Amino acid sequence: MKKFVLLIICILFIQNIYCQYNQLRKLNIKAYYNDIEIKGSVYDNGSKLNIYENYSNSYVNLVNIFHLLEAEVIITGNLIKVNSQTLGNFEIVYVSSDNIIFNPRPYPFPSTNNSIIIVDDEFYIRINLVRYIISGYTEEGENNVKLYSRDYERHDLPVLNIKAYLNDVELEGPVYKNIYSPPVQGVDYLNSFVKLNSIFILLEANVKFNNGKIEITGEKTGNILINFINQSNIVINSSIRGGDMSQRLTKNTIVIINNEYYIQISLVRYLINGALSEGESSVTLFTNDYK
Repeated sequence: MKKFVLLIICILFIQNIYCQYNQLRKLNIKAYYNDIEIKGSVYDNGSKLNIYENYSNSYVNLVNIFHLLEAEVIITGNLIKVNSQTLGNFEIVYVSSDNIIFNPRPYPFPSTNNSIIIVDDEFYIRINLVRYIISGYTEEGENNVKLYSRDYERHDLPVLNIKAYLNDVELEGPVYKNIYSPPVQGVDYLNSFVKLNSIFILLEANVKFNNGKIEITGEKTGNILINFINQSNIVINSSIRGGDMSQRLTKNTIVIINNEYYIQISLVRYLINGALSEGESSVTLFTNDYK
């Protein structure tokens, strides 16, 4: 009899821990999309069954975030319809927290289970799933989580505590982290941003700026014409590369920080047929004639 009572107590104790462990918690943080606050509370499901244990796995109000994405949301019972010119049209059927049907299913999100919850009769969606839907990226601070689209122009890029060199000469100005390139393991400086004017002057080129149009001429660089319409629309013509480069290759390769143009150092390597090397605290661009 004592063993039976002890067993019941253990079961109740485990159930109590499980309920507390999986209980929804309102987080004292704010969520943003492209630096605009997403209205409503932010929730964490409190479960380590999820593959993430950070703010990117938290939940934000579904209607509010899709409105910021300029999408129309129509909710009828457990059916959610999302209509958008940029995202396309799709439907979500909420059967239960572990049975959520997306049509079409977002790719390559590994699982849609527990991707949507209901709090006070409102739908909340995992911000990490929205990241997949828009092909964006998230960043976390001490009291916030931020979702960015890939084409959003940011002016708060982190400064890297490294130095950049052309051959053996240090480049003037700070080096900025490229948040737009996919993260890789280890040091990742090859796509970092350096001051455009500094690197091309060291390449002994003449640089002219005229309202977003940049003309570069030099023996090592050839003739380069850059039309910086905006950060996601950059047209580059290179005599060495033989004409216009694909905009898919030039998107987010040039940014404006503190009214100065910064260029992805790997793009310069490509334009001059050079080579790149990186160390623990440096990145170096070599010209093809450097010994």
